[in-house]
Amino acid sequence: MPSNCQARHVGFVDQGKLAIETGDGESIISEGEAYVLLPGHKTKVLGLIPVVLYEFDSVMDKVVVPRHQTQQESDFDGVLATSEEPVVSHKSFESLPLQSSSKDNFATFSTLEFESARIKKTAAKPGYSWKEHVRPGLEGHESGDTSCIDRHVGFLKSGQLQITMDDDGKQRTLVPGDSFVIEAGHQAEVPSGSDDMMVMPL
Repeated sequence: MPSNCQARHVGFVDQGKLAIETGDGESIISEGEAYVLLPGHKTKVLGLIPVVLYEFDSVMDKVVVPRHQTQQESDFDGVLATSEEPVVSHKSFESLPLQSSSKDNFATFSTLEFESARIKKTAAKPGYSWKEHVRPGLEGHESGDTSCIDRHVGFLKSGQLQITMDDDGKQRTLVPGDSFVIEAGHQAEVPSGSDDMMVMPL
């Protein structure tokens, strides 16, 4: 009998289905759901479809997540698990209404909240530009800031995303399947003619 996993996992199931066993029973995590698993669980794949999942890295029990700020939120860089947090937590993005993060609804997002993690899904239309569609509505940026001051970690599920960094001026184009870490001080655009962009948590 294998021992229970003593690692912590935060991620997203892109394909297939997982069964998570704990002392309290079994939980099923299905395609499209994000999750937080604390130490003390066993994992098995259900069905015949291979499971494809994406996970954050955990450092010293602190979850590494994208920092996201709104007028109502403080910085969120990951927190330690609390004693009240369930061993298995899982939620679906489909259960949440999409919210607009830009004028003209060029970009929408939904955010799953856990005890010690926040995972965000973003979609943007071709022609989207952070400077044009997001910057005008941000109150957390100084008036002189013309670039995004947040750090982003994730992977591109569909479409294309062009990133231009302030420090070297180089432009990089992300394509489906690319994982990324984008440091603060950048511009982001979805090229015209691209498919709709879908960014998922890593």
